[in-house]
Amino acid sequence: MFFLFQPNAPEIFFWTMIAFSFIRFTQTKKNKWLYVFGVSVGLGMLSKYSVAFYTVSILLALLFTKHRTVFLSKHFWYASLIGFIIFLPNLIWQWQNHFPVIVHMNELQQTQLQYINPVGFLTDQLLLFFPCFFIWLTGLFNTLSSKQYRFIGLAYVFVIILLLMGHGKSYYAAGVYPSLFAFGATTLEKFTAVKRKYLRYAFVIFAVGFGLFVTPILLPILPPQPLADLYTKMHIEKTGALKWEDLKNHPLPQDFSDMLGWEEMTQKAAKAYNLLNDSEKKDATIFCNNYGMAGAVNYYAPKYKLPQAYSDNASFLYWLPPGINMKNFVLISDDPNETEHDFAKGFQSITLVDTIANKYAREYRDYIYLFKGADENFQKFFKEKIAKDKAEFKY
Repeated sequence: MFFLFQPNAPEIFFWTMIAFSFIRFTQTKKNKWLYVFGVSVGLGMLSKYSVAFYTVSILLALLFTKHRTVFLSKHFWYASLIGFIIFLPNLIWQWQNHFPVIVHMNELQQTQLQYINPVGFLTDQLLLFFPCFFIWLTGLFNTLSSKQYRFIGLAYVFVIILLLMGHGKSYYAAGVYPSLFAFGATTLEKFTAVKRKYLRYAFVIFAVGFGLFVTPILLPILPPQPLADLYTKMHIEKTGALKWEDLKNHPLPQDFSDMLGWEEMTQKAAKAYNLLNDSEKKDATIFCNNYGMAGAVNYYAPKYKLPQAYSDNASFLYWLPPGINMKNFVLISDDPNETEHDFAKGFQSITLVDTIANKYAREYRDYIYLFKGADENFQKFFKEKIAKDKAEFKY
């Protein structure tokens, strides 16, 4: 999962640190581990809000075990306050901007999460780490049957229940597994320490064998064309791994296709930008229809000496500078009819400069336009549109 440009890597780390801090506290009774918990929650919430799922789950789990006495400790509450203070700047920003995260989550529910099948979610929990599923399952059984560490197993159960209720995606639960792997690995080690040593060979053969089989599905280890050919040969479309958010199968998984075409997009944006003369470039901008395009262009912008790319999509909406000049701009869009919209009448010229040619990129066939000479009506229209978008993003 860490090969993706996403906040999941720190999220999984902080889920693990939350579990580790309580494991160490129950072992040592040293209050410093409660403060590790508080800091982990605070920093984790800054990385991704889903850290709250595990925080709630592990605290609920503690209530059902002998370790519930932790809630009587003043150090637990001091540590919780520290975690809250760390997270507070983000919470204040949400409040100042009328909690756009709630609007975003509602939109996510309507466009993506509502299609998630509970049976598919539970099946995916086995498939996520299939080559080693027997290790974490052993860890789950071990912790649930242990008086000392039952809260770890219960936290897993509560996380799964919460995600099922919220129609969460399968990988949302990934952070709960490292602690289960740890308990499972040590349990299997003890189980085969004296007798049953032959099982160690079986465990390794199974994990490596199936690992080699699923690696091409989980990691982009081959170039796009050979990988697409391999998927066709292996009939990977039957596993659902090639199904995108549009519920259609594609040559590559969506995450892989998201990685392609970035530099091509930036090169062609630079091609359009360089059609402007020096005077026109002074206030020219690059505008993208979604945050993925804007992020891709900004990644390569220094190499091609381009100004920062903007968008009115997701968080980029809040990063638009006040009074941005949209007289001349390069537009990256998936709309082939941009020139036919009413707002297009307010420009002296609109040129379709190029399209994305990489057929494996998610932005395949997206368009690079050059808009020149916007009139006052468009400037007014754009300001009103941004104000409207921000208003709709308020809870």
